[in-house]
Amino acid sequence: ESNTAGNNAGAIYHVYGKLEMDNCIVRGNRAERYLNAGSGGGAIMLNGLITARNCLFHDNSAVGGWGGAIACQRQGSGPTMVCQLFNCTVVSNSAGGAGGIYIRSWGPAQGYYPYLEVYNSIIQSNAGGNVAATAPPGMANSYICSCWYPTNNCGPERIEIGNITSPVSFVDFDNKDFRLASDSPAVNAGTNQDWMADYNDLDGHKRIRYGTVDAGAFEMIKDATIYLFR
Repeated sequence: ESNTAGNNAGAIYHVYGKLEMDNCIVRGNRAERYLNAGSGGGAIMLNGLITARNCLFHDNSAVGGWGGAIACQRQGSGPTMVCQLFNCTVVSNSAGGAGGIYIRSWGPAQGYYPYLEVYNSIIQSNAGGNVAATAPPGMANSYICSCWYPTNNCGPERIEIGNITSPVSFVDFDNKDFRLASDSPAVNAGTNQDWMADYNDLDGHKRIRYGTVDAGAFEMIKDATIYLFR
């Protein structure tokens, strides 16, 4: 929270290896433009592998650059880069391009591709766009996208699975409460996965309630009436 860096990676700069994040809140980080260079990864800049589950990214920024929350890049013939998000909420981040997530491949075209895999997640209301990608001739980016609004035209490699095409409503967006409102289309809109059996959501509640997992980092808990008998 509230970290600042010049140029890249306001909070975490990750090169090679594997970064795993579970039930994290990443907010208020900033990558500032330094001299004539662009900035990337307001919260996270990586060239490697990342798996994030039940994480909330909000109010991170890359000033004049790309990837307000996360910037992923695949360089030359280095290791395969995979950015996986499971039941994450990426909202209210900002950048010159792709306030949410930016993915790119660059360097010599040697047939190595970055992969962005998004499952049961919410990526919306990010200034500068939700997701963007670039790749030089001879290289490509691949996507498996599930449950973000609006859908983004990431190219022919994109695979859409059950995307939500209407805005996801939150309890109190203006005051940064990104839990799901009771009428949100993200409620019971996800796909149950094996890893969820032993996981809680970001509030510490059972990850699957009412039979089907919700999209995003939080499970919606229905209001109930309590009766007292004497």
